[in-house]
Amino acid sequence: MEVFKPIVARTCEDAFSGQPPRPLVPKPDLPFAPFEVNDPFGLRCAIMPIFFVSKDGDFQGLGTGFSTDPWGSFCTADHVISDYRNGVPEKSCLALMFSYGKGYGRIGFKLFDTFGIITGAQSLVVPYDNPFSFLPGQTDTKQLDLAFLSVSPPQGPHLKTLPVKSKASFPAIGDIVVALGFPGIETEVGTSADVQNLITENMAAAYGKVVAVHIEGRDLANPTPVFEVEANWPSGMSGGPVFNAQGEVVGIVSRSIDQEPGNEVGLGWAILLGALPVLERWVPALDTDNASYRRCWITYCPAPWKFGAASPSKAEAETKAEQMGKGFQVSYGAWQVGTDNFMIVVKG
Repeated sequence: MEVFKPIVARTCEDAFSGQPPRPLVPKPDLPFAPFEVNDPFGLRCAIMPIFFVSKDGDFQGLGTGFSTDPWGSFCTADHVISDYRNGVPEKSCLALMFSYGKGYGRIGFKLFDTFGIITGAQSLVVPYDNPFSFLPGQTDTKQLDLAFLSVSPPQGPHLKTLPVKSKASFPAIGDIVVALGFPGIETEVGTSADVQNLITENMAAAYGKVVAVHIEGRDLANPTPVFEVEANWPSGMSGGPVFNAQGEVVGIVSRSIDQEPGNEVGLGWAILLGALPVLERWVPALDTDNASYRRCWITYCPAPWKFGAASPSKAEAETKAEQMGKGFQVSYGAWQVGTDNFMIVVKG
C-alpha cells in the first residue's frame, strides 16, 4: 500500500492569516480513493461547482472551477463548458455556486448571493496539421482543454485565491499530487411551491502518483499539455485544481478512466499549467516568480507607510487613492495575497 505525507492545500489568504494548516488526510486503507473535504471557510471559498441552469430553473452539475485571483478570474477544463461555448439557450445560464453545503429555492431566490453567473468563457486553440482540413466540418486547429471564465458578480461572498504555479515547472515521475473537485453533486426537484430545487454538494479530494509528463500533449488528437497520474478521479472533478506537495496548483483535472478489474487505481490526466507560456496573457494577475503573489495595482502611502488596497486596474486603484486621501499613491506591483506586503514592479 502506498504511504506518503499528506499534502497541505490552503488558499493564499489562509496561508498568511495565521490559520492552522489542515492536511488533506486520505483513507488509511485506500490512499488513492476519493474522500470528503470539510473546509467550508477555506478551500471551498476558492473551489466551486459549475452548473447549467435551465430556463425552468432546474440545475445540472457540470464540473468544477477555481479562483485564480481575488477579482473574479476562474479556470476550468474546457470540456466542462464546451457544449455551451457558443452560447446557452435563451433564459438559461452557466453558474458557479459560491456558497457551500446545501442550497434550495427558486432560480430567482438570492441568486447573486449563492451563484456567480458565467458571462463569458475563453479557451485556447493550437495549430493542427490536419490533412482533411479542406473538408466541410474539418479545421486546422485543435482545442486545448482549458477555459478561462468571466463571472458576474466578479466577487462572491468570502471569495479566496489559490496559489498557482504558472512558471515552467513540471511534476516529476513518482511525485504525489492531490486533486479537488465535486464528484457528488446532487440536484433534486422540490416537493413544494416554495422549494423548486435542492442542491447538495460535497467537495472531495483524491490523491494520485505522476507516471508520465506529456509537454506537447498525448498525441496529435490530444494536444493539451498534461501529466499522467495513477489516480481515481471520478466524474465531476473535471476542472478542479491539482496540487503538488508544496500546496501549489500545478494542474487542472482534464480526463480520467476508471480502474480496470483487479487494479486499485485508474488513470487521470491533468492540464500541465507550467507548459502553457501564454497563461499569463489570459490570467494577467498571475506572478511567474511566486505562486502566492499577484500582479496588480497597489494603493499605498509611502510616508508614513501604509498599505491601502490591491486592485486589478490602474483606474480602480486611482479611485481608491482619491478616496483614501492625501499621501496615497498608485504603483504597479506584485502583491502577496492576503497580506500588506508588495513589491513595486516595472510594468513591461
